[in-house]
Amino acid sequence: MINAEKERGTFDMFKYCEFYCEQDVNVLRVGFGAFRSVCLQEPINMDIYNITTVPSLANKFLNREVFYPNGNLYEISGSVKEYIMGAIYGGCCMTKNNKRYVVKDKLNDFDACSLYPSAMNRLFTIEGKPEIINECLIDDKIYDDNNPHPLLVRAFDEDQTEPTKDKDLSYFVVDIEITNVGKSRDFPLIVLRDENGLNRNVNETGFMRVDMIALQDLVKYQNISYKILGGLIWKGNRDHRIRNTIRKIYDLRRVYKKAEIRWKKY
Repeated sequence: MINAEKERGTFDMFKYCEFYCEQDVNVLRVGFGAFRSVCLQEPINMDIYNITTVPSLANKFLNREVFYPNGNLYEISGSVKEYIMGAIYGGCCMTKNNKRYVVKDKLNDFDACSLYPSAMNRLFTIEGKPEIINECLIDDKIYDDNNPHPLLVRAFDEDQTEPTKDKDLSYFVVDIEITNVGKSRDFPLIVLRDENGLNRNVNETGFMRVDMIALQDLVKYQNISYKILGGLIWKGNRDHRIRNTIRKIYDLRRVYKKAEIRWKKY
């Protein structure tokens, strides 16, 4: 620590800035070295000297551990990718019922841990290529929880890995028209995009593009009535190895999290 103090309670700004910048770089150096040593060990086994970003590290790791070993997974691009991306809305950012609140009491900020890994621990990858939904599955009928669409009837169960006679759809992405909302929620699952492309979480009817899980949730938690307008389906196997892989990473995180807590005590 340098002495940057001057007379009468002042300090040398340039000396302090020099020390601050040196410390900043030193902390980055030590942190990078510690992170690299972790990545060189099991289960990651990668040298981050050859990787420029954390997303790139995650992508390389999942390619090696999850995607490439299967041998029957397909990368997507072009119009198929664009269509599927239309069912991705991002995180929900809103207050209760989208209203303004003036809160003067103390708030408890609940910060949930590892939400993405928690979801991946229940997810899967899908083998094979998508197919366009057959016209016989598209009609003008209105479906709901008591009268589910054949796509939901034929959808895999959560832990199912191979198609059966009755459950032969491993995944789908579809356009739907929501004709009725049976249950209103303070934080709705229904997301409608306005003319500016902004997401609105609302208890309203309208048009959405959803995947299998989103449609199941809309029916279960908001009791919607809906029409299927078209989309893509997959009939291949589900691969669950992503669950064990993300569990290993999560358990490793817990180990280092505990080490951080012990360090902070000193």
